[in-house]
Amino acid sequence: IDSGAFDRLIFLNRLYLNRNSIKIIDSFLFLKITKLDKLDLSQNDIENLKAFNFFNINTNSIDLRMNQLKEILNNTFMNLFNLMFLRFGYNRINTISTYFLNFVNDPEKIRLYFQGLELNNNNLSSLEFLSNRYLKFLIKIMAKDKYFIYI
Repeated sequence: IDSGAFDRLIFLNRLYLNRNSIKIIDSFLFLKITKLDKLDLSQNDIENLKAFNFFNINTNSIDLRMNQLKEILNNTFMNLFNLMFLRFGYNRINTISTYFLNFVNDPEKIRLYFQGLELNNNNLSSLEFLSNRYLKFLIKIMAKDKYFIYI
């Protein structure tokens, strides 16, 4: 998908790109969709995510299930203040960088109703990324309010 493909769709609130053959997502592709509530990129052929792929978008749900992802790098998900659900299930992920969820400098400013991080059916051999101060804070919230984290 070319950079700027969605620049004029500033009022779009749901974008379903699932069940296609998407392989590459340009950085900042979704930046100008300011009302985006849900982004579904599941069931594609996405192998890599770049830094700033999802920078500063106002979505509360990103679905990347059933792709070909092998790793999640730092700065891929930045400034996602409204994020509630992040789904990576059924990929080939074996590496997740410690600061892949770089929300804000102060983890307490993360929206208190983050409800789900899904990582089931991947190739993870370590949960070292959970030592990240952001994720510790999120897990604390999820345990307290009985939200989910699937690993």
